[in-house]
Amino acid sequence: MLRRAGYSVWTPVSAPDDLAGSLRWTVERVLEADVVVELPGWEIGSATDVELTLATAMGVSVVNLAEALSVEPERLPA
Repeated sequence: MLRRAGYSVWTPVSAPDDLAGSLRWTVERVLEADVVVELPGWEIGSATDVELTLATAMGVSVVNLAEALSVEPERLPA
């Protein structure tokens, strides 16, 4: 859905299996992001808390899926 809407999508499935590698991967992806999109059910994943906290602390916009799909990627707040 997000790719079809024009977003570049990174998924934690691509992250390393070890904790240190996974955290490093997450930090790098969030710091490269213009926006972080909360997907339905995000509350279930414990790593999501890290992503959202980091994004907020670093000034990266966080929006939900409906917001992301309602506008073109370049029109979301950076």
